[in-house]
Amino acid sequence: MKTKTTQPHSTKASGNNITILASPIPATYLVGPAIAEFMTHCPDTRVQLLTNFWNQSAIEKTEYDLGVFDISGLGNNTNLECEELIKSPAKMCCRLAHPLIQQQNYSTVDVNQYPLALPSNLPQYVNYELSRLLNRPLINDQCAAEIYYDSLLTVRHTLFNSNTIAIAPHIAMTQSLNDQLKALNPVDWPTIEADFGIVKHSNKETTEVMNIMMDALFNIADSIRTESLVKAMSS
Repeated sequence: MKTKTTQPHSTKASGNNITILASPIPATYLVGPAIAEFMTHCPDTRVQLLTNFWNQSAIEKTEYDLGVFDISGLGNNTNLECEELIKSPAKMCCRLAHPLIQQQNYSTVDVNQYPLALPSNLPQYVNYELSRLLNRPLINDQCAAEIYYDSLLTVRHTLFNSNTIAIAPHIAMTQSLNDQLKALNPVDWPTIEADFGIVKHSNKETTEVMNIMMDALFNIADSIRTESLVKAMSS
């Protein structure tokens, strides 16, 4: 895997098609908004977004123009090139009236008393860490939970109407549910980050249309970082 830290690319193009692969969380919070911006520059371009739980083998073998995934688990794959978009720490969240909100100095032991919702396709090392922290068994290399979800939006009403606690990348909370959910901060909760990035095949020529889509993705990531910083400073 080749990692690059380049600046955004070009500014205009039209026509052609572009195929994007993405896992559910970056598809919702990064790719979706980026497509809206992209279409203002390329209104005649047909965009195909394929959302699934793409493992490393599928990422390497599937035909596509750009992928958007958690790139931390891809390893040193010389067939792929990656550009980091945004790091997003894993956070716990719950409804505003959750019993834990009233407590101080609670730990993951306290959290574990309540139903847990987890993303369906966490990297293996995250599943192992959550299993250790929460003292929950691994089932088929996946940390045991009461609910598994694709996007936090799909379980929002579950969270609003029960004491279920969800673990999600911070990007999911700040972009959709920040005013309706409360972050939980157990005293023993470590830093666990998703590293979302753009992926392409090393042997694939980068077209102008691909460059414009990458520009849009960088812009969305920058706006999320700025919004998170403003909210942190005002809180």
